[in-house]
Amino acid sequence: MENDMHTFLIPRPFWVNDLDQTNCHSCNNAFGPLRRRHHCRQCGNIFCHDCSSRSIPLPQLGYGTRPVRVCNQCLEVAYLVTYIIDEDHGSTTQIHGARGLLEVVERDNDQDLAKLVQNGGVDALIWLCRSQRDSELHFFATSALAILSEKESIRPVIITKSALRPLIQLMALYLSKPMPLDNKEADKVSSPIIREDVRLEVLLNCSHVIFQLGRAAMLTSQEIRSDGAFITLLQLADFHYTPLTEDTENSEKPIDMQALLDREQMIQSVAAKGISAICATVSNQPAIFEVINNPDQLTSLLESSNSLVTKYIAKAIAYLSLRNDKYKSQLLQGKGAKILVQKLKVTAADQDTNNVADKASSDETNSDQTSDLEMSMVANLCCAIANFATNGESQQRLMTQPHLLQNLCATAALYSSNTEIHRHIARCFANFALYDTNRKSMLHQANKKKNVTYNVIPTLLAIGQSAIVTPDVQRHVVRAIDNLSNQGNPPNFISCRNNRATSIDICRIPTFIEGMDEG
Repeated sequence: MENDMHTFLIPRPFWVNDLDQTNCHSCNNAFGPLRRRHHCRQCGNIFCHDCSSRSIPLPQLGYGTRPVRVCNQCLEVAYLVTYIIDEDHGSTTQIHGARGLLEVVERDNDQDLAKLVQNGGVDALIWLCRSQRDSELHFFATSALAILSEKESIRPVIITKSALRPLIQLMALYLSKPMPLDNKEADKVSSPIIREDVRLEVLLNCSHVIFQLGRAAMLTSQEIRSDGAFITLLQLADFHYTPLTEDTENSEKPIDMQALLDREQMIQSVAAKGISAICATVSNQPAIFEVINNPDQLTSLLESSNSLVTKYIAKAIAYLSLRNDKYKSQLLQGKGAKILVQKLKVTAADQDTNNVADKASSDETNSDQTSDLEMSMVANLCCAIANFATNGESQQRLMTQPHLLQNLCATAALYSSNTEIHRHIARCFANFALYDTNRKSMLHQANKKKNVTYNVIPTLLAIGQSAIVTPDVQRHVVRAIDNLSNQGNPPNFISCRNNRATSIDICRIPTFIEGMDEG
């Protein structure tokens, strides 16, 4: 297996029949007595001498070290691949080849990229990740693969060439504060230490590839579960940069710590995007739940200081909670439910939020100052809670959390100009009100249990009568009110005296319903 790892061979192309080609494949000049046919060993097409005058070794095709004819179109990628696999002349030659392939990729020319795929360029990049121990080679290879993964036409090539497992193994290597990477055990003392910026770039590049493949729904359950794609992304989303002592003390040039910390943030963000992308594919979700052994493994990432991480992890939880009734409660085990409710807590949660309509004007200023990332995260959290509320066990875990209802009402007040957040909060109340045990908690503020009960009617009325309300939001508001009153009691059961709501509030309900659009 070790020998196979270091062997690089790609299939030889089929040669075009001489009788089928009357003109040069490149310049289109006709062949004749003075213009002979020549086959390119790299692509198998037929060219004239002027278009195929160069010869280079092609060991990757099994020609050994003897130079063979290559056309001008194949020359660049072919010799770069030859340099990459040339271990006899040291890493300098391989680095030249890897840097050259990265430059080809960065040119973003469709014809050059087609030649790169056809002539084994992608194979060579993956081979570098799998078999080589030089961090600079890893940097050039993963940088090129990260750019290629953004190309819709090349993603299937990356998958079919089995790139994912070598990349995951490489990430595991660089995550574990590595020793100097070299080819021989005896040379470890004299080998250069991995540069920290290179280490972080490799991690960023690898996570970007997985994110792009996950976003395109190209990852299989095997790759998510057994190959470790998902668990590695979880580790990277919680990645915290710790410099290697040898690197900081022995580095020839000073280390820009701020740049490294910025890279740390980028690694966390891309990994969180990858987690969200994988969770969005329904067929992946059973494998994801098999991977999450620790119930807090995913929800604990909501406590990250990186706002992009919290946004995409909240989105991932919303995806996983949308279906999967069998697994929903698993996400809320341990501290999962507590983390969700605490993350939802906002500045206004400790204030009196019952008279939402009166607070709307002052809260608009706060809402304008709130970042889009935070609003997106809050919307995803509210969506997840609304999804959890459709399952008996998971909604019970949430309802036992202190201040859940109060935080939801406070969130509606704080984000008074966000329709999406209002829609999900109305869904939350409508779904929670489906359960008999929740209705009294949602209508009364009992003195002995202030932390688990809260009157949600004023918030529902304010949402339904706000200037930004849509028919969809109104539909959920009416559904919530209907579910709250659907318990065989007379209408005046909805009394809110302990929460500063009066009979005027109840009178507003039919007025609000009559004023709704027909939809």
